[in-house]
Amino acid sequence: MRFPYHFKFNEITAESNKFQSKSDFNVDKVKEEFNEAVLKITNQGIEILHDFPENESDTPDEIFPNNWFSSHPDGKLVLYPMAAPNRRLERSPFIINHLQKNGHSELIDFTSFESQNQFLEGTGSIIFDHQNKLAFACESERTNVQLFSSLCKQLGYQSFSFLSVDLSGFPIYHTNVVMSIGENYAVICLDSIENTIERNMINQALKQTGKTIIDITLNQMNLFCGNIFEVRNDNDELITLCSKTAFDAFTPNQRAQIEQTSKLVYCDIPTIEKIGGGSVRCMMAGIYR
Repeated sequence: MRFPYHFKFNEITAESNKFQSKSDFNVDKVKEEFNEAVLKITNQGIEILHDFPENESDTPDEIFPNNWFSSHPDGKLVLYPMAAPNRRLERSPFIINHLQKNGHSELIDFTSFESQNQFLEGTGSIIFDHQNKLAFACESERTNVQLFSSLCKQLGYQSFSFLSVDLSGFPIYHTNVVMSIGENYAVICLDSIENTIERNMINQALKQTGKTIIDITLNQMNLFCGNIFEVRNDNDELITLCSKTAFDAFTPNQRAQIEQTSKLVYCDIPTIEKIGGGSVRCMMAGIYR
């Protein structure tokens, strides 16, 4: 997780991220939301790497570190091409060096595609099912499906791409708003996939994993129910992290489906969600060890 040193409304990303909302905000409130989230997560026995040097650059979205890198169970570390120039400044040599010294020695670097205006933004763009070696991505100006397919071939994963849109027919900027995959469940907004063939393809691929499919509505997607993240704590227990916005939007039955195998824990981050257009999943870059 990355402390919001420079957090503010990002004018560049707002063109494609319709979840962002420009309004006045209190910097201290953002920092308070972040610190309370860190405390709540660590109280669940989840280790967080977050105390590292401040970026000297103007990086309004640095609080969302999952877009510039991903770590993988087999020790691979992937660096991604970012659409917004001010987001490329988020890459941290400190984190890269830390990961390479701690089991992620094989580097796959896609950042050169930025010069070709081809982008793929980490686990914002890609939802990985590491158990079954599957990967899902919805096409947008931040998610190039050719790059997605190429990366999946290098990783040895089967790729599934599709188009997701909001109620206005505008492409969803990141896949991790649309869906999330845990060890025993998959949350997805199937209504956002207008193409029947693509919708059926994605639904069938998820069904074949044997996971419980939790189909959320477009309104629930707008309230970040797809932007959740399952992790394991120090006691090897499954914990699903979400925002209070998402927790309140889930139906009791949907919460029960998740909690059959995973403890559901929420963080209250309304200012971060409103200004940044991302929720708890966006705030966390998973590290395998």
